[in-house]
Amino acid sequence: TPPEYPSSWRPLSVLEIAGEILERVMQSRVDAAIENSFEDNQYDFREGRSMINAINQMVNPSNVAIAGTQ
Repeated sequence: TPPEYPSSWRPLSVLEIAGEILERVMQSRVDAAIENSFEDNQYDFREGRSMINAINQMVNPSNVAIAGTQ
């Protein structure tokens, strides 16, 4: 079709941007809603926590106990 006709033009992809914004809003709300359902000592798949935190939680009491016996 000739360029003078509206059917020969493709629409801007505004829906893609709106979809990304909606996804981020929904993800932040879902994350906030389920964060309280996790146990405090669960470290996998939680933002700001890692296996290093879990190892420290396990090792620190041992170090305190060893330091207390000296």
